[in-house]
Amino acid sequence: MWPSDADLVKVTGRVHAELDDYVATAFKATDDPNAIQARLRNVLADHRPNPEYGDLPLARVAKLGGIQSLIVAYTLVRGPHDDIATIRGYRWNLDRFELASTTGDEFLGYDMFESILRSPNSNEFWLIAWGQAHTFNGKKVRFRIYSFDGNAFRTVWSPEDVFNASLHVTDSGFVIDSEVPHSPYEIHDNYLLSLNGPVKTN
Repeated sequence: MWPSDADLVKVTGRVHAELDDYVATAFKATDDPNAIQARLRNVLADHRPNPEYGDLPLARVAKLGGIQSLIVAYTLVRGPHDDIATIRGYRWNLDRFELASTTGDEFLGYDMFESILRSPNSNEFWLIAWGQAHTFNGKKVRFRIYSFDGNAFRTVWSPEDVFNASLHVTDSGFVIDSEVPHSPYEIHDNYLLSLNGPVKTN
């Protein structure tokens, strides 16, 4: 019997809590970020999403407000069209990383990929996430930009979902190519990053 939605929520919550405990006990503020990411990927070896639908776990360390922070993103594989992704921020507190904030459930029902952006604010870590709706008949893609200041995530950019879209990150921002059902049918949007969020330049 396939587990109910309520059972999946409970199990997912337990896995998130166990991984938060693991982060708190296994990692130090002085650890190499690549080593942290490698260990997180090893712990989540059973949760490797199809590369067409999600990235391997990401982990980055950043000094925000003078205190070390850890940002992680990963997908829990729960069955066909039911993977669930999370982005979590931790703050160093005396002797451990403690969970400070998550980005919430904006990607519930969506795949998720992530890429680090060059933050225009030295006290914030910026990340762009995107993914396709699980059961939509076609390719409907959601984009979000999140910032983390060591205490909380903020949604910097939350546009409407677009169709048949792809993303390319640049040194100063990013480019989104998408399709629309009318002329010119293909759109090529360039964005530069500012303190107030991305600014379209074309």
